[in-house]
Parts: sequence; structure tokens; C-alpha cells
Amino acid sequence: MLRKGTVAGLGAALTGLFTNLAWAEDATYTLVIENDYVFNMDRDYSSGFQLDYVSPAKTQRDGLTGYLAFNVLRADNDDPVRKRIALGQYIFIPEDTSGPGTPVGQHPYAGFLYGTYGVLAEKGDDRLDSFHVQVGVTGDPSQGQEVQNVFHNAFGDDEAQGWDTQLDTEIAFAATYDTARKVKLFEWGNLESEIIGNAGASVGTLLTQGHVGANWRLGFDLADDWGPTKLYPYSSAGQWNNVNWASGYVYLGATGRVVARDLFLDGNTFASSSSVDKEALVADWFAGWAVQVGVAQVSFTYQERGKSFETQDSPHKTASVNLSFAL
Repeated sequence: MLRKGTVAGLGAALTGLFTNLAWAEDATYTLVIENDYVFNMDRDYSSGFQLDYVSPAKTQRDGLTGYLAFNVLRADNDDPVRKRIALGQYIFIPEDTSGPGTPVGQHPYAGFLYGTYGVLAEKGDDRLDSFHVQVGVTGDPSQGQEVQNVFHNAFGDDEAQGWDTQLDTEIAFAATYDTARKVKLFEWGNLESEIIGNAGASVGTLLTQGHVGANWRLGFDLADDWGPTKLYPYSSAGQWNNVNWASGYVYLGATGRVVARDLFLDGNTFASSSSVDKEALVADWFAGWAVQVGVAQVSFTYQERGKSFETQDSPHKTASVNLSFAL
């Protein structure tokens, strides 16, 4: 039989373990999955996934990460800096996929297989600056058709018939700068509320746009968390380092974008391809929740993107799930 002191000691040890795990300054590994299938849409931005690595914070200014932090993000010597590396894929299809070719006025077929390199710099408790470079390939090497066929066959759906008209093979890139600020609204014990505002721009053959947005959060022990990662057409932080062994929150936000170029709407940069007339001004909104226990965090986000091209029937809805570990 366990003595009372033994039980108390075991409880204290487990509590200490969870606390130390959550407090540890470790790398963050995240799987992001986005899909419109849950809304029975399967059109336009059909799906995306990303494997994401964010390094532990450091203040040394060595290597490429240090150079970009110091010269691009203008980080001070004592600002924590993190490196980010990600691999992922986007898939785009028209609304009608039953016949050959791309129907006039509908989203072109496109796959995009990419890698991302980024630098994150924390400037105090209420500011995060980031710089990302995303490089990838369209066309057959992107494996968009093959990946979509695997999932359609698994769920008993018909395969899309027009992939022969997808965007041609092209290496495309975009560089994105973003600055985010936190504003505390109130704190009542462990219950907190805040607004995170952000603004930035992307430049490149993949995407050229300016963006400004904000999201409101309400939850327990928000700490050093900048919200779940969202994929196309964003480059969000992808990092959390909560100092408590458990936390959770709900959030609601919106982003406005001024779009000068979008490869997946405008078509290939140096070759003739399917395209649509894009909208220059796009408003997106999103809502979701996140829960963290120990070294694990899971989140769900509902996203509704405004009409991104003139002949699009309606805004596009996407579900996004993040599964993240600080190890």
C-alpha cells in the first residue's frame, strides 16, 4: 500500500515533469492540413499540407539566420531569434472536374510543391517580426494530380479529368515580411484577452501582395503564442512556447489583401496557360480554437476566403488543423 507521503511526492513529481516540459526552450514541430472537403466544396484551393520546423530561440548572430535577423529584421543583440524550415504542397482545381480541360472562368488546375526558409525575431513580449522565402515548382513535378487521386480513390470519389491542362512546370518564389503586435485587453486571473495585429507584404513570381489583419483571442494562459499556422496565401509564425503546462483559447480574425500577382490565378509567368481575372482586393476571415497540454498543441480553424477571381461563384471555405509538438 502506498503511503500518503509517497502519493503526494509522486503527484509533485508529475506536476514538475509537465511544468518542466512546457517551460523547456525546445524546437517546435508542426503538421498543418487544410482542406475544403469537409464543406463539400472541392474546388479552387482544394487542399494543402505542410511539415514545419521552428528551432529553439537563440541570440547569437551567426550564419544565414543571424544575418537575416540582424540586417533584414533589424533584431537587437538580445532579441530571441528562431529559424524556420517547412515543406509542403498546395492543390488547386476548377469547380467542374468531370470533363477534359479547364472550364472557362473557373480556377486553373495547379499543384505546387515547395520549401520555405524563415527567420522569426521576438522584440519584447508584444512584437514578432518574420521574414520567409518560399520556393517551389508547379506542373507534373509538383505531384498534385497523383496526391489528389490517392485521396479521391480512398474516399470513393471520381478522379478529376482535366489535369492535362494544369499550369506548366515552373520554379516560382515569394519573399514575405510580416510584423505582428499584441495588445492586452484584460487579464482576470488565468483568463486573458488580447488582439494581435499584423501587416506585411509578399514579392515574387509566386505571389505579390500586401496584407493587413487582426485577430482577437480569449483563453487561459495565452503566454508566448502567436496563433495557429495558416497556409496559402499566408506565412504565419508557426511557433509557440507556452510557459504553462496547459492552455487554451478561442479566436476570431480577418485579413485584407491587395493582390498584384497570384501565380495560381494569373497563370504561368513565362508561358501561356489557363488563367482567370483575379480580384485585386480580397477580404478573408477565420475563427477557431487551440488547446495545449504539456508538449503538445492541437488547433482547428475555419477559414473563409473572399472571392479571389471575378467569375468565382462564392467565397471559399477551408478547414485547417494543426498538430504541434515542442520537443
